[in-house]
Amino acid sequence: MHENIIRMSSQLSDEDLAKLIRQIYQYIENGQTPAEQQNLALTIIFKEWQLQYEKDKEQYEHVCQCRKEASQKRWKKTNTVEKVKVNTANAPATPDNSPVASDYQAEEAYHPQKEKEKEKDKVKESGNPAPALDARKLAFYQSILPYTDQYDREMLNDFYQYWTELDKRRRRMRFEMQKTWETSKRLSTWARRENKIS
Repeated sequence: MHENIIRMSSQLSDEDLAKLIRQIYQYIENGQTPAEQQNLALTIIFKEWQLQYEKDKEQYEHVCQCRKEASQKRWKKTNTVEKVKVNTANAPATPDNSPVASDYQAEEAYHPQKEKEKEKDKVKESGNPAPALDARKLAFYQSILPYTDQYDREMLNDFYQYWTELDKRRRRMRFEMQKTWETSKRLSTWARRENKIS
């Protein structure tokens, strides 16, 4: 688990922590998401973990694909160099008496350091969130907790999910892009709108 999930779940009771771990195992084994529950904290922590898990899984698959492609390129280049060496074995030497297919060509076939740099560049281009984002999400989550007695847990969860949506660059959350922000007033407005809809 990531540190932010551990920090978020540190306030849970032993019973709730056991429920969370069971839900995580069920999701990993068969993709089963937990049924709606009364405990808002469990729902929020699970959804945070699920988002992080899916992002990590996608990134892992991307890295595996890059390595597979690099491996295929390496073997293709190595085989090409070997063919050149075989075809030029009986060819006349160059003025400095070095073979036509030099060892330099074999060294050019694969550079692990260059491949690592390419992978880092791809990760940067994908726009992964900054490390501080998790801490900011946790702070926002904790700012909502005092209102669990005042508002319905499902409403609070919807409120949290809506306002923590990330921008296209995955660096800022929706609530961070507001010119003004007071959680209590935003919750009050949210509750009034929900009552009008229902």
